[in-house]
Amino acid sequence: MNIQLTAKYNKQSLFHAISIYNFSQHESISNILKAVRFLYQYRHHESRLCPSLQQLNNKLIELFNTYKNSENYEIHEIIDIIIEYVPNGRQYLDELRRIQTENSRQQRELAQQIQRQTTYKNIDKTIYSDRQNVHASSINNTVKNAAKLLVDKYYNNIYNIEDIKKLLIEKYNNDSISKVLDRISGDIANFNINISLRQVFISLWNWIHITHDLQEISELERILVDEITDMNEMCASGHLSRLINVTQGFTDEFIINISNMDQCNAVIRYYLNKRLEECTDEKVIDGMITRDEYYLNFIQTCIDEKIDYFRTEYGDEFIQNLKSVVSKF
Repeated sequence: MNIQLTAKYNKQSLFHAISIYNFSQHESISNILKAVRFLYQYRHHESRLCPSLQQLNNKLIELFNTYKNSENYEIHEIIDIIIEYVPNGRQYLDELRRIQTENSRQQRELAQQIQRQTTYKNIDKTIYSDRQNVHASSINNTVKNAAKLLVDKYYNNIYNIEDIKKLLIEKYNNDSISKVLDRISGDIANFNINISLRQVFISLWNWIHITHDLQEISELERILVDEITDMNEMCASGHLSRLINVTQGFTDEFIINISNMDQCNAVIRYYLNKRLEECTDEKVIDGMITRDEYYLNFIQTCIDEKIDYFRTEYGDEFIQNLKSVVSKF
């Protein structure tokens, strides 16, 4: 019998999760992560039969060490669960950032070796992306609050994901739609607020179609498809953040508020990454690996060019955080 783990508790699913955990050597990493998340969420119902919290923590850390050098989806899901449940979990996020930064530098070095053998100069923007920003605590908490409010106000069973998926594929012919919506439909995360990605997605769809005119609906659907494309291969928190991001600029009801430091980090990283993508100075590109004077001078020049804009747009506290953010870039 095929028992599915869902975002809602039932005893049969709990026993299935225990079985997956106990015989994990025979299971896929995807099933193991679902089972571990399910056990964290619902072990209190049958705690004497379930692995202890320490055992679950140890299992997650073991998985982290196995997959931390991977670029695949699994490591993002592992870190998502660690941040949610493991004490002092942010140390693993910091370690992952260090690893990904080093991997990015190695990729840049390889790219430059290739560039020196060709006349083509370009740096793939994906090697600069920081996919862990979604785990910044202020961003994560405000997204959860917005998602809970969205579900409380707009969730019902009028629409189902399969019908929405069919409609979006017919209208937009985007390869990511089917994969992402299947993930959303089967994801078991409840984010410690007892809501699922499926509920958030359906609530978002209801919000789009109930509270907007035809022109706005068309625009919001296109934004949703863009976010679906971006959330592909992200962790559960990444999916949640992207769904709530659809509402931004259309209502103040679900607005995402972030700390000044997190805002500074996001804005500056995006700006500097963009400038580096556009840079054609070979000395600067070479200096990215060793962070030599050419690279550091380029970064400082970029900041100097925008400092007045940053102060006017974001205020003095943003400027106070600049040095810390730039020093870690």
